[in-house]
Amino acid sequence: MVAAGAQRNLIDGKPSGITGLSWHCNDFGSRCYYTGVLNAFHNLVYWDRTRNESVALVINSTMPPWKIITLQRNLVDALAGRSVRLDAPPPFMRFSRDTRSGAAGTYVA
Repeated sequence: MVAAGAQRNLIDGKPSGITGLSWHCNDFGSRCYYTGVLNAFHNLVYWDRTRNESVALVINSTMPPWKIITLQRNLVDALAGRSVRLDAPPPFMRFSRDTRSGAAGTYVA
């Protein structure tokens, strides 16, 4: 079961960075992370086998998504001894009835 979950999913016939258990890993499998949301709680689990380090985070997900991503990135960077950064909030984009069609995309299945 563990071996099957560690297998990388194929995208366009090539192994991706996502395993069968939805872990995102580097090419060597030495650094992996998993994020998700369950019942209004956001979580992150990150581990680095070469450095023998781990981060586990569970927070109330009422924070804006950009703040959650910045917090996750900063926790991993701080653990690795890298400097952290303060990301500015993304700009608000207002769409009028005339311009909103330009924000819509076309998707091919």
